[in-house]
Amino acid sequence: MSNHENGAPPPPAWSIVLIDQEPLRQAARSRCQVTLAVLEKLRGTLTIFEQKDKPAFHRWAASEFGPLLTRARELTTEIQQHQKFVHDIEEEMRRSYCDPHVAYQRVRFGNTPPVETESTPPAGGGFSINFGGDEMTEEERATMFRDWLRENFGVNPEQLDEPSYERAFQNFCSRIWGEVLERFEFPNADGASSVDARVKQLYRILVRRLHPDKRSGPDLTATTLWHEAQQAYAARNVERLETLVALTEVQAGRAEATSLFQLRAVQRELRQALRALRHSTRVALTDHAWNFSSRGADENLRERVRQELEEDLQRHQRTLDYLTQAIAQWSTPAVQPVSEAGLRHDGIPVSF
Repeated sequence: MSNHENGAPPPPAWSIVLIDQEPLRQAARSRCQVTLAVLEKLRGTLTIFEQKDKPAFHRWAASEFGPLLTRARELTTEIQQHQKFVHDIEEEMRRSYCDPHVAYQRVRFGNTPPVETESTPPAGGGFSINFGGDEMTEEERATMFRDWLRENFGVNPEQLDEPSYERAFQNFCSRIWGEVLERFEFPNADGASSVDARVKQLYRILVRRLHPDKRSGPDLTATTLWHEAQQAYAARNVERLETLVALTEVQAGRAEATSLFQLRAVQRELRQALRALRHSTRVALTDHAWNFSSRGADENLRERVRQELEEDLQRHQRTLDYLTQAIAQWSTPAVQPVSEAGLRHDGIPVSF
């Protein structure tokens, strides 16, 4: 007997509902464009602050408070020297289990015993040679390879097809560093090579859009995205590379083919950048140099800066006095307690 005959409700009928994502993509694109406009405005304001306001303020402060700034630099140098001396004494105390005066004498007069470390070369004087292959990043190797093609063969690497580029790059790495990069396989050989093929495809798009040689002038945003593209390429992060490609498309106003998922990822990215930039702006607003290139200095600013400099000098002087006093105490041998038998605690007789 069926469920319907028992009085049970019939099972729900499932069907596929087609959703037009274009209105959603359009709304996401609009929100990204609005956030980008705010970001560009804040970046422009901070650029003026860094390149105009701060240099102008520092020039004014140097001409107005030269002696105070000079004294602050001198105190800072003395504090750093004393801190290093104190650090060396404390390290000698921990290493040799000696009292502060002995450690002071060893550090002061340069008779500290040598410290054996794991990095000390063997007695045989062995050494190793490294031609730098392991220390170079993949982007540095790729840049060297592209320059080599241009200078020696007059070949533009961007005009090579995928298989030719990979074969030439493998041959180059094998000849220079004696190694074969196994990750450079032909696309679609297996799952890993498919991922690599997608990574290289996205990376080349970003190279054409963000590489410094492709730009007409300095662009802080493009430089930041270029560094992020290097990191994502080194990590083989396909999702991150796709987000960066989508972000460059939104910036260029040609994100019609970008998926809703990528647009929303770009939107999250822009919101995070906006929060960070707003925080930097709030910090800059508290700086005396804010808007200095246009408003200049007045008596209130002059008095505030003078007071802060004098307070900083007092703090520096107290720090220096404390360090000097500690070093002076360590330079004097401690008085040994004497027992009733006329012996110090270490057994050496004391004459009265």
